[in-house]
Amino acid sequence: SSGINAEYGGAGSVAALVTTLAAALGQMTGWLTYGSKKGSAEAMRAVLPSLHKTVDKLTPLVDADAMAFSNYLAAQRLPQQSADEVERREEALEEAVLTIVHVPLKIMEVAGECWEALDKLVTSHNTSLKADLQVAVRCLE
Repeated sequence: SSGINAEYGGAGSVAALVTTLAAALGQMTGWLTYGSKKGSAEAMRAVLPSLHKTVDKLTPLVDADAMAFSNYLAAQRLPQQSADEVERREEALEEAVLTIVHVPLKIMEVAGECWEALDKLVTSHNTSLKADLQVAVRCLE
């Protein structure tokens, strides 16, 4: 036994969480820049709503990835004693695999939306927050 509880998702959930952290660091940088740098208010008003939406989209995907994997494991354990059971199991596995693929693709799509906002922050952020912004960018890489 590996000691790993296979009932929970792994990489997809972590990817959603790390991307959420990137957007949250971008939000923090935006809010702390807002009004502290001449001309920054307008730029931050353009950036902050999109980062907030990104966090809202990603947060449920952390759990969705874990649930998708759990559903796949449940489908694998379905009985296979009769032809009907085999057919139900195959249908459940097919549906679970589609979800397992869909959730990480959605995570990548939402993560891609974050780049534009972070790029705008690069040119207009409070320079004392440079390290925070750099960590946000690294989280998306």
